[in-house]
Amino acid sequence: MSFSFIAISDVHMDAPSLFGEEDRKKLEELKKGAFRKSIDEAIARNASAFLICGDLYNESAVSFETLIFLRKCFLDLLNCNIKVCYAHGKYDASSAPDIIKTENLIDFSHEVEVFDFMQDAIPVAKIVASGYKKETDTLANQFEQNESDIPVLCMLYEENAFSKQGTLLQDVIESKKYDVTILGGYHQYVITREESNIMYLGSPTGDWFGDKTGGVLFAEFKDDGQVVLDKISVSDTSFHDVEISNIVEVDMQALQRRIEIEVQKIITTTRNTFVRVILSGRCVVANDITDDKIQTMSKQLSNTLDLSIYIQKDNLMPILPKSLFDGTSPLVESLKIIDAAKNDNNKLEELIESIHTDYTLFYSQLNEEEQESHRKEILNGLIDTICKVMIREVHYED
Repeated sequence: MSFSFIAISDVHMDAPSLFGEEDRKKLEELKKGAFRKSIDEAIARNASAFLICGDLYNESAVSFETLIFLRKCFLDLLNCNIKVCYAHGKYDASSAPDIIKTENLIDFSHEVEVFDFMQDAIPVAKIVASGYKKETDTLANQFEQNESDIPVLCMLYEENAFSKQGTLLQDVIESKKYDVTILGGYHQYVITREESNIMYLGSPTGDWFGDKTGGVLFAEFKDDGQVVLDKISVSDTSFHDVEISNIVEVDMQALQRRIEIEVQKIITTTRNTFVRVILSGRCVVANDITDDKIQTMSKQLSNTLDLSIYIQKDNLMPILPKSLFDGTSPLVESLKIIDAAKNDNNKLEELIESIHTDYTLFYSQLNEEEQESHRKEILNGLIDTICKVMIREVHYED
């Protein structure tokens, strides 16, 4: 017998928004619209299950109206004999509130649990699932090897994504040979292990930085053992990321004009369009870009372009004026050290040799080409480190 499901994660209904209050209200409507479409897709495709892999809503801010909305959606699935499998995330409740506990809801806690899907008293698929658990390493021992002759899918909320802890947990899951593994907690759609069908779903609307492929997953296990995976768009929302780095503009007005130009390059429609602008790298006016000025600039650009725009600064570094390098100072002396390392081969060789002496065993295993590569990396690292220290210690306004 065939078995299919729709999977969704990281909806974050009623969550605090990066955008302004009016835009937040519009975004909440669009989130609910995307969720409703995913319910309709499950019904239209006659799915066996509807999977929610964490952070359906934010518990601290969820409204009664949102819970009623969810209950109605779950009841619609119940009327079509579709199970709702809910693995709780970090931000929604530790267990489902009574108001949304319908007969078809399977509530997964923070330990690994197993549920068998039955059709006419015959098992047709199995789900291995767990909600959010801070110490994910303790989950590793709870996963059992897949030795079943029916489809086995895994559902897990794992916020650590590509950290060492997250990678190790994925290694464990991959070794268990599950047919499909759905992960929540990372706000981008990423297939982490293609051969093992392990993936993060991202959000259905793609409303987080870097998530360019919002949507939900449809998976079908055919009678012949084939697995069909299909990413479905369910959102009427359009999100765009604009990154502006190495800012040479000398005042806020010029910077605002540049942002406007960059945004206009990528926007084809303003309907339900949200734009996230990231300012990064070296910047002449870095110290002038305060949170208040960013908020004002966001509002002005939103009104001018008839868009929802949010501006964020990320590791902006001031460009230091030439006057700081005149005369004799610790800053000038630091630059002399850099120049000496760059231009005096003897001094550079002495530096590299001292490092080699400390790590003799490691460097003895490298050929000449690899040693030369390490020399360059050490030099670049030295220069980069000193520059970062100087930028941190010497303020632009000084």
